[in-house]
Amino acid sequence: MRKDLTKNYIEKLQPFEKEYTVWDIKQTGFGIKITPKGKRVYIYKYRLKSRRQGKATIGTHGLITLQQARKLAEELYIKVRSGINPMAERNAYKTALTVSQLCEKYIKEHSEIYKKKSSIYDDKRYIDNNIKPQLGNLYARDITKHDIEKLHLSLKRTPVLANHVRSVLSKMFSLAEKWEIRGEGTNPVRYVKKYTETPRERYLSHEEIKRLFNTLSELEAANTENPYAIAFIRLLWMTGARGSEIRTAKWEWVDFKRKTIELPDSKTGRRTIYLSDPVITILENLPKISKNPYILPSPVHRNKPLAYPRKTWDVVRYKAKLNDFRMHDLRHSYASQGIESGLSLSEIGKLLGHTQLHTTQRYAHMADVQAKRAADTIGERFNLAIENKKEN
Repeated sequence: MRKDLTKNYIEKLQPFEKEYTVWDIKQTGFGIKITPKGKRVYIYKYRLKSRRQGKATIGTHGLITLQQARKLAEELYIKVRSGINPMAERNAYKTALTVSQLCEKYIKEHSEIYKKKSSIYDDKRYIDNNIKPQLGNLYARDITKHDIEKLHLSLKRTPVLANHVRSVLSKMFSLAEKWEIRGEGTNPVRYVKKYTETPRERYLSHEEIKRLFNTLSELEAANTENPYAIAFIRLLWMTGARGSEIRTAKWEWVDFKRKTIELPDSKTGRRTIYLSDPVITILENLPKISKNPYILPSPVHRNKPLAYPRKTWDVVRYKAKLNDFRMHDLRHSYASQGIESGLSLSEIGKLLGHTQLHTTQRYAHMADVQAKRAADTIGERFNLAIENKKEN
């Protein structure tokens, strides 16, 4: 049946026992389908150059207008004339992955297989906090350089974080090409430049050391914070270890005689944390929880380590007036204390678990300060000797 489709005519059409279609006289291939339940659906029927026929659903009358349906039918007509099969294109999206789904595939098929636990944790954090909120609902095949730039730009105030997120995206879309989710050479991240990173070096002054020590002692005595959280902060400060290393350390790795914690794995592989006498005292005073192997056990989850005590750290920072000081800066302060004590960069690197000397070079300027002090001290001795010679 072919009719001049108008809004009034369409709304007067009545449902029958079987579905039927009324085709438009003016616009070839454009029609309205009426279901037995009375639903009116705009459709477009077409024939490809291969003579193969197809039928595409445009939308439901009432949700879209007749004019909108005609415009969409015209767009489908143009695609068919260009050799594109509209339904094949739509079917491709039915199996296409969203960015959220690509993220899950990346974690399961790459991150969890090839990365260390700490890196897997970081990947999941970047994905959940930054990537999924902005890109998660978009199709991975449709992501452009501009989408990545927009996300990267939103993180410009935290350039280190921005670059970490960019790195995860870059690897993810590189794998998307390998998995044939995107075409070869279409990685949208490759033209997005990294931000320049200025290494943040924050150390405790002698006055700040006193404030931090007193604050931890006061909180420990007041028993207002989890004692394992307080111990975690102390151990970070007094060993120079990474947070993940201390947080997941187990009692079986502690050797009280050798004063070490032997980590079977870390960011840089197997390594030893060397313990001073004050650290040994902290460990000896820590109560063990039955069937929990961790030095710092979770107070909530059985057989799991303590989570990062960010709330406790915020309390400590506030009370000690260290608002700009991060937990990771405790590691830098440990290094600065070592250099002030006269240790060499290679010795500092050994204590921090660095496998490459250039990683420890960030503390070189501190060693230079110490060398300058030493030179001034020697110079004063020369001056003293010269003054004594003049008097004689």
